[in-house]
Amino acid sequence: VAARRIILELVVAGHPLECSACAQAGRCALAGYCRAYGVRESRFAGERRVYPVEGGNPFIVRDPNRCILCGKCVRACAEITGREVLDFAYRGFSTRVAGFGDAALLQSDCDFCGNCVAVCPTAALTARGQVPEKLVRTTCAFCGTGCNLHLGVRDGAVVGVVSDDEAPANGKALCVKGRFGWDVAYRPGRLTVPLVRRSGRLEEASWDEALDLVSRRLGGVRRERGGFAAIGSTRCTNEENYLLQRFARAVMGTNNVDHPAGSRYTGGGVMTNSIGEIREAGLLFLLGSNITASHPVIGYRVRQALRRGARLVVADPRRVELAGEADRWLRLKPGTDAFLINGLIHIVLAEGLYDAASVGPDTEEFAALARSVAPYVPEYVSGVTGVPAEDLVAVARLYAGTDRAMIIYGSGSSDQVYGAATVAAMVNLALVTGHLGRAGAGVNPVRGQNNAQGASDMGVLPGFYPGYRRVDDPEIRSRFAAAWGVALPETPGLGIPEMFAAAGRGEIRAMYILGANPVLSNPDAALVESGLAGLDFLVVQDLFLS
Repeated sequence: VAARRIILELVVAGHPLECSACAQAGRCALAGYCRAYGVRESRFAGERRVYPVEGGNPFIVRDPNRCILCGKCVRACAEITGREVLDFAYRGFSTRVAGFGDAALLQSDCDFCGNCVAVCPTAALTARGQVPEKLVRTTCAFCGTGCNLHLGVRDGAVVGVVSDDEAPANGKALCVKGRFGWDVAYRPGRLTVPLVRRSGRLEEASWDEALDLVSRRLGGVRRERGGFAAIGSTRCTNEENYLLQRFARAVMGTNNVDHPAGSRYTGGGVMTNSIGEIREAGLLFLLGSNITASHPVIGYRVRQALRRGARLVVADPRRVELAGEADRWLRLKPGTDAFLINGLIHIVLAEGLYDAASVGPDTEEFAALARSVAPYVPEYVSGVTGVPAEDLVAVARLYAGTDRAMIIYGSGSSDQVYGAATVAAMVNLALVTGHLGRAGAGVNPVRGQNNAQGASDMGVLPGFYPGYRRVDDPEIRSRFAAAWGVALPETPGLGIPEMFAAAGRGEIRAMYILGANPVLSNPDAALVESGLAGLDFLVVQDLFLS
């Protein structure tokens, strides 16, 4: 105990003791230890460091005078994010934590994730914003990773974000959007009252007026059996998406319901591995995703795996950030992902690299698969994709020969003309090599929005009820009809592209769009605009004008 007191006195000898005015007052780990061990001041008087406070950063306030050189921020930057922006600079009494060349964070390669702030035990690194009165646990809404966090609330308003140490997907780690993007709720332009179009202009209306108008117009479409379609949201909750699809089916009598991510993903887009298992992979095969930008926390996991010795293959037309750290970068031509994967399967089968133990009990139609990929010889695939044949062979051997290989793919691979074929080929590649059903080995989509999976799970799909129950199965349909107390349509509905094509032909008269912007999310914007122009009535429920 005496030794600990001495250490604390040495630490606070050069540390400001204005605790009541400190941004970390009541939360400072150093102050907590000093109280616990009865240290109120230091016997070791001497020269103190005096550095300027780095306050020009819009996210982080950095006060080197309060730094105790514990090194937690350095380790967080290196071991959590893998960026290694911070390190110890200078020597002896002049030692301090700094970026390269002692530059300010704004002039460094820092991406302002704030993970250094989360681990700092003092006020050397603090997030801008007010001190919260209470914390409310929630899930980040920016991407599909599913990070848990605490919203800091003061006077009924959100004033900041605090890491959730128990979060299963991310732990303390967050990205710049999750930690500092909370103010989106208060951005100018946020809609706070309903808008109704009168004489070609959107004007404010009361809730009663807006709801009466929607009820009357949609009721008319239902009575006249005019066409109706609903588009759900990949950013809304499961409950909201469930209600939308039930409204479309049980009230409007149609299965014309879909969401922007739709049914493009094999198996509903489910990851076969947990995010934590990424660190256990021996090889990571990344396709169609700039994951460090689109899903930064999963990008952290990838870098953590690389630090543990994992190999990395990146297939992307762009030189994404991780391409510079990859063992192989396959710079394929846009839209040729399916050819690439089928070419790898061909090499695996031709060279006998497939896993015979997995092919037998775990797969069907193996002979048919072999016949289908027979034309995809390396020279042909190289000509289509632009990837050298020797790189194709090397990657196929590496993937098949690694004990635990994991495919991670994004919308760059799935949201293209041959997207469904690409995803199916990825699954086939994993199956024939035995890279499914084990920790650290599998096929894992990273979804573009925070609840793309939930929208599918809740039945916002033209051919499926909640839980992926088929709408054209009489037994399943009768169960839902009994539960909802109404007869249900028998045939699958239209997906989003077909909805707008039908609207353009006058077959869809009204549409309800929940938290989506199909003009931006659909690859054929002209088709969407033409379909919208053909509608008699359009309802859009969103936070901002789209």
